[in-house]
Amino acid sequence: MKLALRLMMAWFAFTVEVKVASADLDAHKLSGGGPVDLIEEPRHCWKSASVCAIRNNSKSVQTLNWEAASVRLAPGAAMVRLSGSHMQMVEGDALVMPNESFSIRSEFGECQLLSGKALLEKSKHSMKVSLLFGSAEVHLLGGEKPLLLEPGFEQEMGLVTLNGVAQTQLARPVAIKPLLKKWAQLFDADSGDFKSEVLAFRPIWEEAVEAASVWHRQLVNRHLAEVAGKEARRQAAKRHWQQETQKILRQYRKKLYLDQ
Repeated sequence: MKLALRLMMAWFAFTVEVKVASADLDAHKLSGGGPVDLIEEPRHCWKSASVCAIRNNSKSVQTLNWEAASVRLAPGAAMVRLSGSHMQMVEGDALVMPNESFSIRSEFGECQLLSGKALLEKSKHSMKVSLLFGSAEVHLLGGEKPLLLEPGFEQEMGLVTLNGVAQTQLARPVAIKPLLKKWAQLFDADSGDFKSEVLAFRPIWEEAVEAASVWHRQLVNRHLAEVAGKEARRQAAKRHWQQETQKILRQYRKKLYLDQ
């Protein structure tokens, strides 16, 4: 009952943010984009099959299309196309829509998008992947096993520790307010309707919130069980020590009595 009430309240805030984000999108469409200003290194490398570094130096979102994916690159964002199915995110935000299995790399690890749509946020200290639709795997630098990322969740890869492993936490439901704002800014109005996509995302997000709540309860219960187990072992050790002490004292008293 409490979870249902929290979901209702959260969804009310969610729909308010959708309206705000949609207004931002409409304002973006009305303002126009301005001239295309993509910096390529080497020059004119994008049309070739070689490795190509791209920076969006304009004030509008730029769309980059190639065989395996379509990428909406935010102003100021930079990336490197490594191959037909691999890219490296250098900095900034991007909306990635793969046509097939597609890999996004960073110095913190790699995200393998198997399908769907994902929002990337890259800084000097981390890369966050928010999966909107589809499926993905996150491979942390130095990590032993890939982490499965479900739609509606976000996973952040952080700085690498001294043992060579990138830092991370448990995947969590996407933060709605910043997500909607960036999603609206990066959304291509010519490819569909933003509100329709957000409404399609609603049950995915609700399921993520509910699943996270269940996981949290399980973690709390597991922690309580561990604490209770440690306390039980401590009490058992204490009783054993007291029994052994009493046993030694009895033997000592008996020995003194006999010696006398």
